[in-house]
Amino acid sequence: MTRVLKILGVIFIGCLCQTNLANKIRFSGIAPDFIAVVLVSMSRYYGTFGGICAGMIIGMLYDSTVGYVLALDLVAYTAIGYFAPFLYRAFQGKHNKRPYESIIVLSAVCFMLSLGHELLNIGYLFLIGAQQSLVITIIRALIGSMYSTVWVVPVSLLLEKLFAKPSVDTERTF
Repeated sequence: MTRVLKILGVIFIGCLCQTNLANKIRFSGIAPDFIAVVLVSMSRYYGTFGGICAGMIIGMLYDSTVGYVLALDLVAYTAIGYFAPFLYRAFQGKHNKRPYESIIVLSAVCFMLSLGHELLNIGYLFLIGAQQSLVITIIRALIGSMYSTVWVVPVSLLLEKLFAKPSVDTERTF
């Protein structure tokens, strides 16, 4: 039960960071995607099923707070929660198990999945007929994905402390 409460707490904090904190740390109008960062970091611990469940919950929560009707983020965040463990295992399996390589792999996975989310949003904007330059929009998506990738290291370290399994003391003294 405590694991479920931890996951729900992290989901809620991720949604709050996306809606409130991201507006305050914008860089030239580009904000990081904290929800994608939280999903990538959390699905590292709970796998595909945990990533899908967390992605659906956080997608519904974010779409309801922002007011999107099409539930585009519901689909996008569920896909991020689904693909993040697969990509993490695929890249991690090709490398030696050095401590810094897991952070590099996690950063690469976060970059690819947040770029996919940005490209999905760009496709939606062009579908509804928004007048934007394609080159500038793609450059902004790349910068936004890199900005999200910068945040994956501190979030991953915080979640590692939160989701760490307590060590079991094998010796009991009576």
